[in-house]
Amino acid sequence: MNRRTGYLEGYNGMQVSYTYLEHKEPSTKLAFIFPGLGYTAQAPLLYYSTSLFVKNGYDVVHVNYDYQSAPFSSFSQEEKQSCMKYNAETIIDVFHSEKYSETLFVGKSIGTLSICISLEYFLPNKIIWLTPLINRDDVYEKMLNSHIPSLTIIGDQDPCYIREKWELYKNVHQTHLVRGANHSLDIGVNPFESIKILEDVISVINEFLEENDKKL
Repeated sequence: MNRRTGYLEGYNGMQVSYTYLEHKEPSTKLAFIFPGLGYTAQAPLLYYSTSLFVKNGYDVVHVNYDYQSAPFSSFSQEEKQSCMKYNAETIIDVFHSEKYSETLFVGKSIGTLSICISLEYFLPNKIIWLTPLINRDDVYEKMLNSHIPSLTIIGDQDPCYIREKWELYKNVHQTHLVRGANHSLDIGVNPFESIKILEDVISVINEFLEENDKKL
């Protein structure tokens, strides 16, 4: 596996860090991972998801943006979305090429907003929404009305979980609700239950990949 890290020039000259994992033998599958604000690509859920994607033959791009500090934190809401759109499009343009016939978007928390914005520019073959911001109407409507094969995973103790929205959403999309889990898909300070959840979620993601890879 080849590993490359670096920076791209993003919105208004801000640097966007990336990590690119590429198989030594050419792959036709590429996964973009858009992490959360404080939940990086090295956190358990995304770390083991990355391992799973690599195992399933995907090259992987971690979009390691910094949306917690200046200048992003000082932007208006409108400019924040413009920034996220520009940065996502820049990363996609650099790493997506004709050799990839299959593209997967994976978003965690605010990363699901990045995906929603990116769908105006690029349509992947599959999407995995992890703890999405369905408390936001713009994110929820984009997810609900999408026709792209997708898997959505959230905990019922997540502040972003809205039961009424979820009940409608799960009727039209593939979902997995984790009972008792918070926004990190953890069970408070219970490490044993949290590890069980992590294993279960990775298994659900693997099943989704296997099912949808066969259709392509």
